[in-house]
Amino acid sequence: MPFSDIPAHIENVCASAPVTCLIIKSTSSAPDAEIKGCGTTVARKDLLSHQQNTCPKTIVHCELHGMGCTYRGARETLPTHESNAALVHTKLMSRALITSQVLVEDLRAQVADLKAIVAASEIGSLHSMQAQINELQSLVDPSALYCFGGLASNDHASLSGAIRLMPTGWEPLPSMTVARKFTAATRCGEWIFVAGGQESSNAELAACERFHIKTRTWSKVAPLPSVRSCHAMVSTGARRLYATGGHASSANTIDVFDTLTNEWKGGPPMITGRLYHCSAAIGTRVYAIGGGRDHNMATAMASGEVLDTITNRWSPIAPMPTPRRNSCAVTCGDTILVLGGATPSGSSETLLDTIEEYTPATNTWRTLPWKLPGYRANFGACYHAPSQTLYIALGWPLLESNTSYYRRVPGGTEWIRMSTPSPGLASFGAC
Repeated sequence: MPFSDIPAHIENVCASAPVTCLIIKSTSSAPDAEIKGCGTTVARKDLLSHQQNTCPKTIVHCELHGMGCTYRGARETLPTHESNAALVHTKLMSRALITSQVLVEDLRAQVADLKAIVAASEIGSLHSMQAQINELQSLVDPSALYCFGGLASNDHASLSGAIRLMPTGWEPLPSMTVARKFTAATRCGEWIFVAGGQESSNAELAACERFHIKTRTWSKVAPLPSVRSCHAMVSTGARRLYATGGHASSANTIDVFDTLTNEWKGGPPMITGRLYHCSAAIGTRVYAIGGGRDHNMATAMASGEVLDTITNRWSPIAPMPTPRRNSCAVTCGDTILVLGGATPSGSSETLLDTIEEYTPATNTWRTLPWKLPGYRANFGACYHAPSQTLYIALGWPLLESNTSYYRRVPGGTEWIRMSTPSPGLASFGAC
């Protein structure tokens, strides 16, 4: 272009020229309204993206807008709104859950219809019909127990396999891209994330990957900021994951993963460093419970703590009746169940079959009158809310490493052993 046109090009057209976020065009019912921008300087080509996604002055809806929250305000006011409206948000999420349960019942009816069709169909159409059933079943049973990696009961080699325990039995899934043991897994929306762990050589990992439940495909995500194993991980909704504690230098640290930006950031250190602990989430609170201070079996703890993800602060909770490590925690309504594990016994440890229930509303524990079907540690567990069913599977000792059970909670009178044999696994990631 002519040299004389360059200033005008830079001033009005050039995509790389710096511009300042001064005015934001409103997208409200008054489209001509203008909002004062934040003053940040960005390239002209990035200005629209900045105002839509990061500018603190942009007027946005609450993240629970789809569930009925009517709040609209500057993006920078959302944390205050979320803190002030916690009770309202809880009620909205409860109402959405009830609606989801109605939809689940409709899906169950569809599954039953499809199974009836399959039973009456010729063999040539069975495969396509079964595929439809499996897809619907994955929606009906979103809390089926998923297990990833671990080590086989007869050696210490890390595994890359993935399996899912459904009401009908075990189902193999595509293998992970990395073999790992002493890893952690958690579900977040349609994805399951697996982070850290150890190789067969016991070298620790920072690698992370995610599994899409519907397409059954694996993809890599950003690695942990540092290696981590013998840790725990939970999600607080559809966006953030919290990896807590673990081996050696990471014992009192946490890493927080944003699934939208594919970034890990360090979180506030825990009050107590812990590994081989269990973790659960209720609403916006993350609980880290039990575990050990190090690999010494005599260091199992009864203590626990809770992270308020709104204020970003840890607080201690009442200790469990029994110190334990290598146990499982599941959220069961508005309480947390801590199952099995191991407790100190002299210089060694004793496996447990007891279950202890924590009620956050009263900050109290109680030992349940019913127990696991056997002593068990390093196993997997999940609670399926729509059917009020608790599943447990695999783990130590070797006698129990290939068994799985389920039980109705509440109302069940006994554990039912599943007829389908399980692969012998322990020290895997489960959710």
